[in-house]
Amino acid sequence: MKRRAAFLRRRVRDESGQSLIEFMLVLPMLLVLVIGIIEFGNAWRTSQTLANVARDVVRAAVVANPPTSTELEAIARSRLTNSGLDGTKANVTLNLCSGACTGDPDQVTISYPFTFELFGRVVGLICGSCGDSWGSITLSSTTVMRNE
Repeated sequence: MKRRAAFLRRRVRDESGQSLIEFMLVLPMLLVLVIGIIEFGNAWRTSQTLANVARDVVRAAVVANPPTSTELEAIARSRLTNSGLDGTKANVTLNLCSGACTGDPDQVTISYPFTFELFGRVVGLICGSCGDSWGSITLSSTTVMRNE
């Protein structure tokens, strides 16, 4: 009887599985943090791409002998596609002055739907249809330059 009691006391004090349990409790939080950093990085890269393309297009619009609006929109979509984004999904808005407008501003706005690949799917699995609206946002960039 004493042997059994001593064995049970040792067994209760045994901590061999404690670190495994602690790791399993911390792992989901660590994964959310790492995946969040990756998702935010992708959104930031897309936002910076939109800013660069908008700046390139408005620069082409303000120089002497600028391309037409259709050509400027094609330039924007082409640059987005070359950057790894789907240029057909972008909404390109051109606010250009017409005629002799030296010193007047031209404005280009590019909007693009961005989908959080992993978080959108995980939230969709957890709460059903709310993941569809939560998992996507519209990124936008506007650039204004004066005509030369």
